[in-house]
Amino acid sequence: MEHLRRAIGWVVALNLGYFVVEFAVALAIGSVSLFADSIDFLEDASINVLILIGLAWSALAATAHLTDRPAYQYDPFATKETLIALGVLAAIAAAWRLAVRDQKLEPILRAGVVGWLFIWVHQEILFAYNRTAATLLRVTYYATTSVAAVAVGRSRKLPWLRHVGLALAVMAAGTALYNARNLGSVGARIGADLVAAVFLLAIAYWYRRPGGYRSPSSSRTNTNTAQTNTNY
Repeated sequence: MEHLRRAIGWVVALNLGYFVVEFAVALAIGSVSLFADSIDFLEDASINVLILIGLAWSALAATAHLTDRPAYQYDPFATKETLIALGVLAAIAAAWRLAVRDQKLEPILRAGVVGWLFIWVHQEILFAYNRTAATLLRVTYYATTSVAAVAVGRSRKLPWLRHVGLALAVMAAGTALYNARNLGSVGARIGADLVAAVFLLAIAYWYRRPGGYRSPSSSRTNTNTAQTNTNY
């Protein structure tokens, strides 16, 4: 959500900058059309400011409500705080659908929907049921989202999303390894460590497996090499 608010802040700043420039030029040359266009930029900036304030306030308030629940004394997705978080998700999703034709806000709000959904689910399972169940839920959540992020990053050729998936995989393995120390059985601890290690190796191999994203420079190098071999 912090990245979302920062991006909207840049949109607001750019709109205000365009307004100041066009307004000054309109006064200098006496252009009514430029003056009207500058007012349009000011209107866009005002709307973006309201969106920024609304998103920041709602996200912070909902996160505070989710965090204030007593640890290990609630069922996930079954409290009144869940309804608050659901309302925030519905508001961001509605804003995203309304801004579907706005090339500046649409990708930002789409990222906001995904980002808030991830944060919401994470906060729901963070202290759910008991310490052991919450740890297992969190490890499973990190692992599942890491696989999804790497898969989407590979299919859509988005290297940054693959990086996010790898980071989540490291978090899943690290959480499992750290909490395996509290298991009573030595065999259970060894088994948990092995599962975490195998998962991390598998996701790292998939992350690096041929067929994923290739940078334009590497593609040009491969093309030039193939042409050279053909000439010979």
